Amino acid sequence: MSEEKINFIPWWQNAKVVTLLGTLIAAAMPLTTFIGGHLQKETELGLNAQKQNHQIRMDYINRALTPNMTEAEKELIFGLFAEMDDQAALQRWAKKRHSTLTSQIVVLRKGIKDKEVQQLALENRIIDTDKKIANLEATIEAQNHSSEPSNKTIQLEQQLRAEREKTESEVAKLQILKESTESLRVRVGEPTREQLTAQPELRALVNKFIGSERKIASSMLIELYRKNPRSVVNALINGILTQSEKGSYRVNLYIAYTLGNIPSGWQGSQEQKEKIKRLMSTRNHDDPTFKRRIKKALTNYAGAFAS
Repeated sequence: MSEEKINFIPWWQNAKVVTLLGTLIAAAMPLTTFIGGHLQKETELGLNAQKQNHQIRMDYINRALTPNMTEAEKELIFGLFAEMDDQAALQRWAKKRHSTLTSQIVVLRKGIKDKEVQQLALENRIIDTDKKIANLEATIEAQNHSSEPSNKTIQLEQQLRAEREKTESEVAKLQILKESTESLRVRVGEPTREQLTAQPELRALVNKFIGSERKIASSMLIELYRKNPRSVVNALINGILTQSEKGSYRVNLYIAYTLGNIPSGWQGSQEQKEKIKRLMSTRNHDDPTFKRRIKKALTNYAGAFAS
């Protein structure tokens, strides 16, 4: 049996093998290009994202360090950093700053409460002084009608001047106290009296209580209460004037009148109810009509808003 001689041909001399390899390489080149392009794009996107995050981070840090920002705004920013930032050192710093600001806000809120107590005490002193002034004026007028001015009358007039000066001084102190309280409210992120009555139509309607359109304004506020009860009650309660403020009798009377005529009663906080109740200690409450309106407003109170 004869052996068949096999001739081995190198692959590079084999036309079929060379053609097959060429086809495979040609097919692989677009895939390699795609993978390379994809990886480059992913890298660029990652770098852009890091750059963008860094820019956002720096913008917020610069904003948090701005002197005119309130404590409440800074607390919010540092709170976000403390929860979200991926840099350990920055996160520790943010947490420390957030804790410090939270403590400061607690102190500031206590300051607001203290100032509100001082404000109430000062308002009561002004009311007491106003009553003294009214009594002195009535006594002096009665003496002037009954006889010639006497030493007693002169003494009463001196006392009257002193009480009036005292009232003016206390009213000035009250205004300063109110402004400082509002400043603290801004710092801790609480709404100010102006913001609580920020809706221009509500504020404008309450302002009409001093004029001839007071009944129309009251009716409109009662109608608006159906759609936006919280805002209407806030506008009314924050529209209350102190005894010493001009127009306090008419404005406060119509605030009580409006609350007393809201169908099914008006809702508000206990603090808001107390503000109406405190009108019972003013000199205006000596007036029978005023007394009746306050009583009706308190009787018509329907409790606090549901949370």
